[in-house]
Amino acid sequence: PTLIQLMIEALAIRAPPIQSLVTPGVKSSFGKIESSLKRSYYTRSRELVAAQVKTLSFLTYLLRGFSDQMKPYEDRIASNVVSLMKDCPRESIGTRKELLVATRHILATDFRKGFFRYIDSLLDERILIGCHNHHSDQLTTLQPLGYSTLADLVQHVRSMLSLKQLSRVIYIFSRVIHDSSMTLPLAIQLTGVRLLLNLVDTIFHNKDPNPQVGRDLLDRIFDTLVDKLGTLRDKIAKVQVAECESNTLQKNETDDSARHEQAAPKVRIDEHSEIGVSPSIPREVSEITKSDAKDQANESMPKIQPEQPTREVISADSWMLDGAKGADSLIDLQSIVRSIVVGLKTVVWCISNYRQPKEKETPRDSAAEDNTQPTIRMTKFEREILEKYIDNVLPCISLFSSEDDTQQQQGDVLTYFAASFAVIDSYNLRCTMGKKIGILVETIIKDRKAMVIPRHLLGSNRSTSLVFCDILLRYLSRNLESLMIPKSVGFVFLSQDSIGYDRKDCENIKHRGRRLLHEVEAKSSQEGKKYEKIASTHLELFERVMKSVTSFADNEVALRPYLQDIVASSLRMSMEKGDDWPDKYCLLLRCIFRSLSAGKFEGSYKELLPMIPNILNGLYRIYEATDDEFLGYIIVELCLTIPARLSSLLPHMPLLLRMIISSLNTDKGDVVNL
Repeated sequence: PTLIQLMIEALAIRAPPIQSLVTPGVKSSFGKIESSLKRSYYTRSRELVAAQVKTLSFLTYLLRGFSDQMKPYEDRIASNVVSLMKDCPRESIGTRKELLVATRHILATDFRKGFFRYIDSLLDERILIGCHNHHSDQLTTLQPLGYSTLADLVQHVRSMLSLKQLSRVIYIFSRVIHDSSMTLPLAIQLTGVRLLLNLVDTIFHNKDPNPQVGRDLLDRIFDTLVDKLGTLRDKIAKVQVAECESNTLQKNETDDSARHEQAAPKVRIDEHSEIGVSPSIPREVSEITKSDAKDQANESMPKIQPEQPTREVISADSWMLDGAKGADSLIDLQSIVRSIVVGLKTVVWCISNYRQPKEKETPRDSAAEDNTQPTIRMTKFEREILEKYIDNVLPCISLFSSEDDTQQQQGDVLTYFAASFAVIDSYNLRCTMGKKIGILVETIIKDRKAMVIPRHLLGSNRSTSLVFCDILLRYLSRNLESLMIPKSVGFVFLSQDSIGYDRKDCENIKHRGRRLLHEVEAKSSQEGKKYEKIASTHLELFERVMKSVTSFADNEVALRPYLQDIVASSLRMSMEKGDDWPDKYCLLLRCIFRSLSAGKFEGSYKELLPMIPNILNGLYRIYEATDDEFLGYIIVELCLTIPARLSSLLPHMPLLLRMIISSLNTDKGDVVNL
C-alpha cells in the first residue's frame, strides 16, 4: 500500500512553469540564457513524463492483483492519465504510445469508471493523439492505437453520453471510416463501423425534447456507412486483382521450390562427422571456425535487456500498428461490408420508426397488416440515402462468391439487405426500390444468388409483398422482350486478327475459313448463353411473383392490372416471332395458369374471360405449327388448365376436345391426368 501511494503521488507531479525557474537577478539578461534554459527545461520535462508513464505501466500490472488497495485511487489514476496526455510532448512518440497502451489496459478493468468524467477531454484529438501534422509519420503510428483506445471508452459510456457528445463521437469516427490519409488499416475502420452501429440504439431512445437532433445523428450514421460502401465498391476490383496475382505468384513459387527439391542431389552425411563440417578440413581448424562463427553471432545479436513490464503491454497491441502497413485483404473487405449491411437494417428501422406513436395491438383476424397509411416516415434526404444504398451495396456482393464459406456469408448479407427494405413503409419502399428495380434485376442476371432479395421481399409480410409484387410486375411486363431467345445470332463481331489475311500464316483458304467458322460458332454460343441467362432470370422472377400470389391472396390485386397485357403479349410474341423460340412465353403462361387455377381468384377469372377464345385459338395454332414434343406437352397443358369456370369453357368444347384427345394419345402421365 505504501508503494502504491508513492506511485500515485509520483504521477501527480507536474513540471513548474519555465518563468518560475528564472531568478529575479537573471531576468535582466534573460535574452542571453533563454535558449539554453528552454532546451534544458524541455529535456527535463520529457524525462519526467517518460518516467511517469513507466510508473503508470507498472501500476497496470497491479490493478488485478491489488485492486482492493488501489480502489480509493480510481479517480486520481484517471485524472493523472489525462494530465499526462496533455503534458506529453508531441515529439515523444514512444512515450505517448506506451501511455495509450497502459490506458487501454486500465479501460479493460473496473477502474474505467474514473474516466467517465473526462470523456470531453478524451474526445479532443489534440489531447488523445497530440498535435501533429496531418500527414506526418508519427500520426500514422499513433492513430490506430489512439482511436481504438477511444472506442473502448465510448463503448462503455455510450448510454451516459449527451447528444452533443454523441455528435462529437460520430464526427471523429466518421473521419476514421473515411480515412483521407489512407494510413488507417481496415481493422481500425471496422472498429469505427461497429462503434457507430452500437450508438444507434442509444440515439433512438434519447429523451431530448427536440426530436430532430437525434434524427439528424441517425441520418449522419446512415450516410457515413452508405458512402463507405461506395468507397469499397471502387476498391473491390483492385483488391481482387491483387489477391489473384498474389495467389498465382505464391503457387508458382511453391511449384518452383518443389521442382528444385526434386532436382536437388542428395548429400550423404557421414555418421561420425558433424553437421556443417567438411570431412576434408582438419578437426582443429573446424573447431576454430565454429568458435569464431559463434562469437560473431553473439556480437551481431542484440543484447537482451532485463524484461520490463511495458514491453509486454506494447507487444500485446503491436498487431494494431503493424496492420497499418499491410495491404487490405479480401477478408477485411468482407468483414466490413458484412458489418455495415447487417447493421444498416437496424439503422433503417430506427429512422423509419423514430418518435412514431406505437400502434395498439389488435387481433390478427381483424388487424389490417397493410402499412399503406398516408404517414410518410422518411424524409426526402433519407430516401436519397436509401437509393444510394442500393447502388453501392449490390456491386459489393461479388466479394462473397469465391468459396463455400463466403457464399454462406453472401446469403446472409443479401438477406439482411432485403430485410432493410422490409421494415419501411409502403410509400418509401415504392419510392426507393421502385426506382432501382432495374439495377436489382441486372445484379440477379450476373449473380443468381441475388435472387434471395426478391424472394425475401415477396415472402416477408403482406404489405411489403404487395408493394414489391406491383413493382416487379410493372418492370417485368414492360420488359417481356427479354424472354426472347433467338434461334440464331444474326451478327457476330470478329476480331481484326481473324479477318486479316496473311499468306505466311494462312496459305490455305480452307484452313482460314475453318478457323473463322470456329470463331463464329464460339461467339454465337456466347451470345446464345447470354440470351438464355436473361430469359431464365426474368422467367424465375415471374415464378416468384406467382408463388407470392398463392401465399398472399392480396397480391392478386397487384397482378390483375397486368394480367391481360402479359397473357396477350406472350401469345402474340410466341406466334409472330418466327426467329425466336416460343418456349419461355409458354412456360410463363403455364406458371400463371397453374397459380391462378390453384386458388379461387374470381377477379383474375373475370379479367381472362373475354380472352379465352383468343387464348385457345392462339395456343392451337402454335401446337399445329411446332414439331417440338416438349413444347406440345406444354400447350396441351395450357389449354386444359385455363383459369376459368367450366361454364365459361363449354362454348369452346370442340377445340378443347381436340386437345383432350391429343393428351390421351401421349405417354406423359401429368398430361393424361389433366
